[in-house]
Amino acid sequence: MVRPRRADLEHRVVPVLRAVPLRTAKARDFALFCDVLDLMRGDRHLSLDGRVEIAGIAQAMNRKKPSAFLSFLRDCTPAMSALRT
Repeated sequence: MVRPRRADLEHRVVPVLRAVPLRTAKARDFALFCDVLDLMRGDRHLSLDGRVEIAGIAQAMNRKKPSAFLSFLRDCTPAMSALRT
């Protein structure tokens, strides 16, 4: 599987989806996705606090089941206790 580069997402995918806005619940997820890209642009994903923030956003996008990533972080990272439900 080919992983998209962040630059491709920011310069190709996001502009198209902003030009033709989504009209479903996916519009909210897209806005959250853009928030994550903004955090990554500011290198927040490189710090523990930033990862926690991004994981929380990812959890908000997943309405069906708890994220396995969050479960893993809760078990391995003391700072994740703030995300316990």
